[in-house]
Amino acid sequence: MGNFGSQGKGRGHSSRCRECIGWKAKERRFGITKSQFQQLLSFQGGGCGICGSGESRGRGVFHIDHNHDCCGEVSRTCGECVRGLLCAPCNLQLLPGYERLPESLQLHPAINSYLTDPPVSQFRRIEKSFWKVTVTA
Repeated sequence: MGNFGSQGKGRGHSSRCRECIGWKAKERRFGITKSQFQQLLSFQGGGCGICGSGESRGRGVFHIDHNHDCCGEVSRTCGECVRGLLCAPCNLQLLPGYERLPESLQLHPAINSYLTDPPVSQFRRIEKSFWKVTVTA
């Protein structure tokens, strides 16, 4: 029962495993299913959308990056602002710092390419049926 979370004191265990609960939360927040995540990761060559690392270097999965200017500081995205999958260092350190730089100092070609034509946009052009946005309220 270690893969199933507790529902609280004396209430037993959840009927869904922790991994399933995590993917359901990602689907609610970003509008991306586990299958879409895997397709996007494959499209990105199995690695980070910026540095290409094949290791998430975080909690085990790549981070779902989205444009925070699109939806503001809400707990869910519209789904259209998801850009790609990033390793922990690129998502938590590199990209936030880079986006705070004055535009005249934003000269890194790989980051600029990622920001101007993100992997999700590229994949949507190729696979028209991919990722019909279904963020639930």
